[in-house]
Amino acid sequence: MKLIFLLFISLITSCSKKEVKVKALQDVNVYYEVDVAFSEGSFVLSKGCVCTLGSEIYGKVDKFTEIECGDKKGFIFEDEKFERIN
Repeated sequence: MKLIFLLFISLITSCSKKEVKVKALQDVNVYYEVDVAFSEGSFVLSKGCVCTLGSEIYGKVDKFTEIECGDKKGFIFEDEKFERIN
């Protein structure tokens, strides 16, 4: 039984999603919530900032992507403004 459990845990950890590091090619608006784009409460990532992308989330109209840059987290919908670096 322990062997089956260990195999199951190994399978789950081997299928985990790899972090995707990206670099901003220009200044990019980041939003605190999905579907509140173009509203207040966002922050701007400066050109050259390196961040980690998370999962994709579909809002009412646009597809958003989670992004984490140091201690800041939010959502973007303009992922073409980033370049993969790993």
